[in-house]
Amino acid sequence: MEGWDPRVAAIIAKTPKDQLIDHKLLWRDPLPRWYSEKGRMILVGDAAHTFLPTSIQGAGQAIEDAATIPICLQLAGKDKIPLALKTAQTIRYPHITLV
Repeated sequence: MEGWDPRVAAIIAKTPKDQLIDHKLLWRDPLPRWYSEKGRMILVGDAAHTFLPTSIQGAGQAIEDAATIPICLQLAGKDKIPLALKTAQTIRYPHITLV
């Protein structure tokens, strides 16, 4: 807390230790598959590909998902939803693993 306002340090000092939570920022590799086993559902945004808050990518990636998936669904048609979701992941996955 070096350099913080002394009032903040005073508040933290009075907080019972059993009430403090250490929220760690952790990284994990992307899931290998975002679509369900039968290809009827797909994870989007942070559910599919988490980013550390410091990368400022969560909302941007969710917007990219929201743009890609409907296009794939429209092009594939109602009878090929599993193919559309697999295609959406195929399009998005390389970008996610690079970011």
